[in-house]
Amino acid sequence: MLCLLNSASPVRPAYRATALQLADALHQRNLGLIYDGSHDSLGALVAEHLLAMGGQVLALLGSSQAQPSPSAGLSSERCTDRQQRKARLLQLADAFIALPGGNRGLQEVIEVWAWAKLGQHHKPLGLLDGNGFYSQLGGFSRSAASARQSGEAPALLQIDSDAELLLGRLQEACSALPDCSPALHRARTMVQHPLH
Repeated sequence: MLCLLNSASPVRPAYRATALQLADALHQRNLGLIYDGSHDSLGALVAEHLLAMGGQVLALLGSSQAQPSPSAGLSSERCTDRQQRKARLLQLADAFIALPGGNRGLQEVIEVWAWAKLGQHHKPLGLLDGNGFYSQLGGFSRSAASARQSGEAPALLQIDSDAELLLGRLQEACSALPDCSPALHRARTMVQHPLH
């Protein structure tokens, strides 16, 4: 499973295009989506587009969140609080991915990255860099990677502006990690959405 972290409103055409590109790439690779069940976010746009193409979507809902409208291919799971949702994300996700836009999405990227640094998981994190949103973070990541000692595991942070290439790089990174499922290695996973 892959966890989609961004929940920005899909107002910028470039960000909308990036979200639709991700949905198309997920469909091409026969991957599903897990997202937060929101109705007005880039994650919702990805979910709707993927469902329209016959894909599989899991909505990971908060305790007071409205149930999404029934749709073929859509299932849901309710979490009682943020801690339970975090635990489910770490349990269900084989990798994480973030779309561009929004402070909340950036906060989640840093949180997931910190979890990896703290040893809570060893799962790759992909940033889909639409319109150069993550270019500064990419520079920081490359600088940090150059300071790694030899023999260390490959960098868990992957950045690309092409959804298809990014998913391929996440699968490649995941194949070398012990806690990624064989399903992601075969390109038949599901993706998830925000932590809140």
